[in-house]
Amino acid sequence: QAVLPKLRWSATVWPRVLRRLELWLCLGVHFSLVIMLRMEGLQPAEAASPLVPPELTLILFMLAALSTAAHTYNCTCWQQALTSASAQVGEQTKVFVQELQATLGRSDEVLALRFAAAKYALAAVYLFFFAATSGAVTSRGWGELRAKGLLDDLEVQFMESQYSGDRIALLHIWAMWAAQEAASSPAVKGQASPEALAAGLSRLSAALRKAAAAGREAASCMAEPVPYHRFQLQELLLLASLIVLAAAAAPPAASSAP
Repeated sequence: QAVLPKLRWSATVWPRVLRRLELWLCLGVHFSLVIMLRMEGLQPAEAASPLVPPELTLILFMLAALSTAAHTYNCTCWQQALTSASAQVGEQTKVFVQELQATLGRSDEVLALRFAAAKYALAAVYLFFFAATSGAVTSRGWGELRAKGLLDDLEVQFMESQYSGDRIALLHIWAMWAAQEAASSPAVKGQASPEALAAGLSRLSAALRKAAAAGREAASCMAEPVPYHRFQLQELLLLASLIVLAAAAAPPAASSAP
């Protein structure tokens, strides 16, 4: 086994950071100023004192560290909110399937309707993650839904080419239609009281509403506008810190003889 963990690259932010022009400009200005000061190409105004006071250097570095910490905290909160909302889509769908089995599972006469309701709810989860990862459901995604038996050819054709609304909401409606049709069958009514069936259908509807709300929250997190002013402030502080560090690192020139 390797002593060091495998370094992830393609699925991280590092390639994008290293392609930023501002990063290389800041580093270029920093190293150029250091070289100029080391070669005495840029002399301080007073030969006996440093070019930049150490107090100013410390303040700028503290501001740069504070802005970096604040930006990192905001990114962490955003990632946690997105992860939690995405997980809730699957969790609430699991609750729907469990409630479906608990409410209608004692009657084999409605097995086809239970299966239809469950597969529509599961197809909605697939559509959510296809759209979240690719931006839209591709032909490959539709083919996978068809291959897994979650949607048939007519349903895929309708949703792909004819329906332009919220596809996840449509699948949730289809799932509830199947559950309500199963609950209205005489075989189910003979095994459960009307109050129990109404409570079960209410729980089924609540689970799908929570799954849809979690999907909207995740989509809102992914579509959140980038706080550009924070990036600009952080880049300004980092650039100023690098310049001040270069100036502070230069040795003070020796006092000239009278």
